[in-house]
Order: sequence, then structure tokens, then C-alpha cells
Amino acid sequence: MMWIRTARHGFLAVVLVALLSACGGSSSSTSDTTSPPTPQTPPPVPPATHFFYCDFGEDTIRRAAVDGTGLELIVSSAGSPTDLALDLENGHIYWCATSPNEIRRCDLDGSNVMTLVNTTVAFADGIDIDVRSGFMYVASFSSGQILRYNLDGTGELALLTDAGSQVRALTLDLTNGKIYYILQRDNAIERMNLDGSMREVVIGGLGSIPHDVAIDEGREKVYWVELGAELLRRADYDGSNAETIALTGERPRGLAVDPISGHVYWTKPRGSATIERANLDGSNRETLLMSAPLDDHWGIELQR
Repeated sequence: MMWIRTARHGFLAVVLVALLSACGGSSSSTSDTTSPPTPQTPPPVPPATHFFYCDFGEDTIRRAAVDGTGLELIVSSAGSPTDLALDLENGHIYWCATSPNEIRRCDLDGSNVMTLVNTTVAFADGIDIDVRSGFMYVASFSSGQILRYNLDGTGELALLTDAGSQVRALTLDLTNGKIYYILQRDNAIERMNLDGSMREVVIGGLGSIPHDVAIDEGREKVYWVELGAELLRRADYDGSNAETIALTGERPRGLAVDPISGHVYWTKPRGSATIERANLDGSNRETLLMSAPLDDHWGIELQR
């Protein structure tokens, strides 16, 4: 038996291989009435233990425990990073660099930095990966595209091209085969299939610019932060029951959800330069990390 865990979504797939031996008999044939094995419950997904985050202003990627302690530098000279994704199975960090415009990868400890894509991505502001299928998905803010690559950066495929739409902040729902993303031009959250088909609006006409989006697959909730209104909000997958769960202040940037521990995390930019956490309903809010005024926290990702 083998358990396979994906990094970003807290989703488990179970592969069960059972070899059933047939009973031997005499020359006359006998039927095999062996019952199939009893289904087994997969082990529980652990809560997050650490978070990685991009500091756009400081040009770094850092890591800390989920309570904000043990802050450590992982990558320096990260190219003004905006967003990142973790491949915990293979021990990699993928991130969007904007100075210059590149997609880069390194080991979880910051070693073996390499550039995977350096030609077509114009101000990438969202990245997520599907380890099992071997793809990474990138949102290009300036070109209005969502691009798919092999995990080594080859095989570019444009899944969405909408010039002027200012696409940003995508996340994958691997259970339902969907990509959620933000169209800043329309102040909207949309989704489409992993192959780029079936594009649809989930939440449109928001009164303020959304900057990041995250999902809770188990509860079928989509979360987002709004810059101008300085809000943390959530709704059902179909866009219904939208509600504000926190007044964040200071133009929130990045967002991550840990449905196992019941927490939502968000980052804030220069001025406050904090990373904060609350329960999924917005209660029990706390500041985990407060940095220097010139720091500019963007994407955040949880490590289990």
C-alpha cells in the first residue's frame, strides 16, 4: 500500500494494490468467492507546521513556524518575488520572479537555485503546481494569460489569453479539476478546467480589487482578499453566501488556508509588513510576524 500526499491542497490520494490468491482444487473447477479487501481510511492530513513567504521589497523568500517563531532566510536575491508554490514530495520551491521576469526553482533549504522560464512570463503574479500530472500553472499579470508548463519549464501552453485582463493569483482545485484565478480588470474571481475549457465567473463585480485567492476543498469554500476595501472574504464554490470575515487593514496581499487546523493566513505590505492569522470564520485574529517598514510581504504558502 502506498499513500501519496500533495503539498498545497492538503489532498490525499490512496493507491491500494491487493493480490488475492486463488484457492487450489481438484480436477473439477471451483469458484473463487474471496471477498474484496475492506476499504481502509487514509491517514489524516497533518496541519501546517511552517509557512514560506515572498518578500517583494527585501528581495527574499523566508520561512517561519506557523506561530511566527524561528524565522529563517531561505533565498536571497530572489528577483522581487510575488508568489510561490511548494513541491514537498520532491523537496522544491517554485516561485515567480519579476526582476527579471522568470520562473525559478530551488530546494526547500534554498540550495540549487535554477531558472526554468525566462522569456514569456510578463510580471507573473500567481503560481501553483500539480505534482502528480507534472505541470505548473502561472498567471501573467501584464499579458493577461494563464500559462501551463512541465515542471522543468518546457512545453509552454497558453490556457487563457485575455489581453488587458490583468490575471493574477491562481490556485488549483485538483479534486474537481479546476483553476481559480483573479481578473483584476473586472474585479472578479473566475475558474476554468485544468485544460483551459469551461471558463466561468464565480464571483463578479466586487467593489474592490481582489489580490489573492485560496480554497478549502473539503468545505467547498473560496477565500479572497481585497486591496482597496482591505477585507478578507469567503463564499461557497458557486459564489453564494459571500461574507466578510475580517477587516484586514493595510491592503492585504497574500493568502493561504489550512483547513485542518482551521486557520487562514494573510500577508500585508510596506507600512505594517505583517503576517496574520485567524480562524476560518475570522475569529481569534493574531499577528504572527512583524517586519521592517521597507519589507513588502506578498505570496504565502503552507508546509505540512
